Formats: sequence, structure tokens, C-alpha cells
Amino acid sequence: MAKEIQVGESQVVYDLDAELRIDRGALSQEFCDHAQLFAKWGALTVQARYDHDESKVAYEQVVAEADAEIRDRIERLGDKITEKKVEALIPLEDSVRESKKAMLAAKRSHGLCEVAQRAVEHRLQMLIGLGANYRTEAGIDPSIVADARMSARGKRPLRRG
Repeated sequence: MAKEIQVGESQVVYDLDAELRIDRGALSQEFCDHAQLFAKWGALTVQARYDHDESKVAYEQVVAEADAEIRDRIERLGDKITEKKVEALIPLEDSVRESKKAMLAAKRSHGLCEVAQRAVEHRLQMLIGLGANYRTEAGIDPSIVADARMSARGKRPLRRG
């Protein structure tokens, strides 16, 4: 099922189940495609982390501005300014609520990207394991295959033993 996250200026549509699926009949192609999948989620994770950090800075700025505005309002009304009163009013400001909502959305996107990146890393381990199982079941010695390829290119195979 396709899902969406906001990363940077892009709305990323993804289906992680489909992206992580491995076609056991095409392991060589799966290995080739894996690098691109890893790079995609790595880059998205870095951008999402940046977005989250930026949203934290923006939130802190909005809170500071709201604090100053609230203090000015209280002073204009002639009331006594107390920290408790100011702290209670800050979360009620629209700008603070909107900024916090943006920060939480960025945090969610970053978390989802990190989960996807870890899943892609686990996918590589699965590919390696499946490749090893295939070689064992098929009775293929990878060193023999490598020697045959080198011989076909006119190079001397490595001597083992």
C-alpha cells in the first residue's frame, strides 16, 4: 500500500513492502537494484534529518517571539508578568501550535526514513543469505566461476592452497 511523506520540498510516495520484496528468481538483478534502493533511502534520511533539525530551530524561534509578544501584552494590560503565566499562554498561540505541528511532521518523516533505511540494510543481509543458500543448493563454488571468467578474459586464475 502506497504511503506519502514530506521530505524537503518533495512529497515522496512509497510502498516499502514492494521496495523490500525480493524476487528469488532474479537474485543477481536484486543485488544490482539494491544499491539504488540504499542510496534513495539514505539520501531521504539525510534530508529528513535536516528538515527535522530546521523545524526545531524554527519552533524555538517562534516560541521566543511568542514569549516576547505575550510579555508585551501582559505589560500593556497592566498585569503582573509571571513566568507561570507566560509559560501557560505560549502553547495557546496559533503560531506556536502550527510550528509545533510542522516540527512533529518533520520528526515523523525522519523516523519513517530511518526505519526504511534500516529495513533496506536488513534486505541486503537477506540477499547475501539467499545468495549463499543458492550457491550451496546449486553446488556452485564462486571461486571456480571467478577463475572461469578470468580465463575467458585471457588472465591467469588465482592459485589457491
